[in-house]
Amino acid sequence: MQRMRTCVRYLCLAVFVAAPCLYVTGCNEQRAEADQHAEVFRFVDHTGRTIRLDKPPVRIATTSSFVVEILEELDHPPILRPDLPDAELSAAACAIPTWAVDHAVGPNLEQLVAADPDLVLTTPMFAGFVSTIEERLGVPVALVAIRTIEDLTPTVKLLGKIADAHDKGNALAGNFDARIQAIQPPEAAKPPHVYAIFGTPDASFAFLPNSYLGSMIEHLGGKLITEGAPPATRSRSQQFTSLSLEFLVECDPDVIFVVSHGPDRRLEKMTAHRAWAQLAAVRGERVHALSHRRYLTNPGLSAVEALEELRSFLYTPDEDKGR
Repeated sequence: MQRMRTCVRYLCLAVFVAAPCLYVTGCNEQRAEADQHAEVFRFVDHTGRTIRLDKPPVRIATTSSFVVEILEELDHPPILRPDLPDAELSAAACAIPTWAVDHAVGPNLEQLVAADPDLVLTTPMFAGFVSTIEERLGVPVALVAIRTIEDLTPTVKLLGKIADAHDKGNALAGNFDARIQAIQPPEAAKPPHVYAIFGTPDASFAFLPNSYLGSMIEHLGGKLITEGAPPATRSRSQQFTSLSLEFLVECDPDVIFVVSHGPDRRLEKMTAHRAWAQLAAVRGERVHALSHRRYLTNPGLSAVEALEELRSFLYTPDEDKGR
């Protein structure tokens, strides 16, 4: 009987000692599971900022049309899109309420507050307004940018994660990556030398290779003659250099691209100069106007069509046939 009492005491002691361990282990497992769940809704935006959310964002507002296009493809359309009249969106996307976004004064905060979003997606162009939006609304702001053609598929994947649509995001990114990689320069074709101009009513610049258009040209085997040129001091990004007719005449490129955003007085003056008419690209009728929406302000899902268009401009029919 004494031996049985002793065994019972040891058994009770063992249960007493083990119980906290089992409790702690269970808590750790729950905490790990909770951390793992929280990790799904934590991401790093394109400027290196870590964005933390308690749950997947349901009400997303954006200042970018390319974000609207991608989120729509992911079956997670935003509740607010930028009021940009030149954006080429689907009928469903056009029905999304708009808000005013101005490069100088920033997004309209009153419209944003009324929409009650739980996440705002913007571009580095509006980086200066991020803290104001976060303080006013109390919601996080993530910056997303497609600076080069190589940024497209990672951006689609990132938006897939944000929209809690990982599989759709990965599938969409893979599809576009395959289509982009399928568009290549003709075999044995001579790399065309290119000068790409960006003009606005206030200023004119030339694209650098690290720009979105520059990366597309290089993807297609072209060579921007501005490679190695310093970025323009007046440019807000590092993707443009100063426009120079003298440099253009000296290099005499095979192809010239012009992206205009409004009437460009300096470009008009340049094209009126007698030296312009002597350029090989001008004499060969290889000066092409490009859409600023497709190649500058709204890069994104139109990349495949844009690459196909550029390829047709960069190579002559004979080069394309491999002659």
